[in-house]
Amino acid sequence: FSGASVQGSLADGVMVQIVGLASSGNYSVIAASKVSVIVTAAPAEGQQAELEGIVSDFQSRANFKLNGIAIDASKKSIADEQIALLANGVFCTVEGRVSNAIVRASTLKCTDVRDQTATIYEVSGTINGMLGGTMFKVRNQIIDASAAYYKEGKATDLAVGRKVAVKGPMVGGKLRATSVSFDESNGN
Repeated sequence: FSGASVQGSLADGVMVQIVGLASSGNYSVIAASKVSVIVTAAPAEGQQAELEGIVSDFQSRANFKLNGIAIDASKKSIADEQIALLANGVFCTVEGRVSNAIVRASTLKCTDVRDQTATIYEVSGTINGMLGGTMFKVRNQIIDASAAYYKEGKATDLAVGRKVAVKGPMVGGKLRATSVSFDESNGN
């Protein structure tokens, strides 16, 4: 990232946000214009928390970490297929309330990215094309949201003209969405 503005101290294991362009045909290389260190503060006792990141220190569904924060996903309402994906190196989104310094997950959405690039990309903008089902384009980037967690909306809200922020790994030239957030200011 020669020439990029760097905000914060870089070190191994630190989560960063990179603004830049992926090299044409090589999505593992980014020409960065800005690199920002993301500080993940532990949520306060009793607070509702929303976290996303790579699972570490996995012991069981009731004992693992996300961004260094302890998670308990033992609630029976969490789908078995999501629990089956839990393992070190898996990307997950968790929502829940903090109790005794542990986020007690009420929702869990996981995507196994261990056999893919570990880089998580983010694309924000207006949906400029629907390709069928949960496949669409933002800024002409093809996005597969078939396994995504949706915030402020649902899959049926995907439509041309909707503003979204999408996160996920790049797989075969497509962004495989792990989360889709709808911009609340554009309806629904």
